[in-house]
Amino acid sequence: MASVFANHLSAVYTYRRVTVQFVSRIYGGVPLRPDVIEAWIRKGTGIDQKQELAAVVRRTILELDPELADQAKSMSAYDLMKLASEKLATSQSSVGFKRDNTGLFIESRQIKAGLREATNILYAGKRWGETKKGPKAWLAERVFIGPERIYLNVPGVDGEMAPAKEPTDLDLFVGHVTGPQGPRSTLTYYQFVDRPRIQFLVATVQDGVILTEWPSIWSLLENLGFGALRSQDAGRFEVIEWEEAEAVPLSTLQPAYAARADEPEAVDLEAAVAQAAAAGAGNGRRGR
Repeated sequence: MASVFANHLSAVYTYRRVTVQFVSRIYGGVPLRPDVIEAWIRKGTGIDQKQELAAVVRRTILELDPELADQAKSMSAYDLMKLASEKLATSQSSVGFKRDNTGLFIESRQIKAGLREATNILYAGKRWGETKKGPKAWLAERVFIGPERIYLNVPGVDGEMAPAKEPTDLDLFVGHVTGPQGPRSTLTYYQFVDRPRIQFLVATVQDGVILTEWPSIWSLLENLGFGALRSQDAGRFEVIEWEEAEAVPLSTLQPAYAARADEPEAVDLEAAVAQAAAAGAGNGRRGR
């Protein structure tokens, strides 16, 4: 069901369509070993309540292997962990991407985290807007990314871009850690996709405050990159499209898994933007 305020979006937000072309490999950063997933989530989110943690672990496992979804409907969290351990352990790799029936994806939160990081590097100590907020906090409250799942598109056999169904390959990295037993080496396999392309929307409140800063933010983030192993110069990209777009409720871009059975199927980004443009053609685009 659409928001009753959907027609008011263009008065609040500035929308832009963004297309990013990776110039190097992007590496997945999600542990594929179920026994490691819980510790990874606990460290990254701060969740420590058992029931909530179990729910997040369950969802993460299902996003790593959609084929487990049907089998997991009546399973407890423990049984699902056991089944996933047996299945995912056969995959040789230990760190990779989330996936669904459409393909491999990264999440919108990763894009926003990257924007916050670049903003903090460039503008720490400054104050933005009438509220005089720090730039990092200002961006966190006023910049939104959609859809939630951003698919890694690669050329298909027909040359058209389509979500990657499988990673391009695996890379083995040797790490060095120091623990109670002294220094030791670790071997980790990382899934990667070679030079994919992604597309998403950026919706900004009070865009005039950040308008002249966007080129600097994106220029830095292009070199900071997305994904894992960024310290190894992985995940670098170029922004090849940064165009104003029609206002679209980001909630309509939700992935199909989130739509209730009694609601219409989720709308993809291209279809949603095209539909909004057609609807607003007679009214004209708000000037900026």
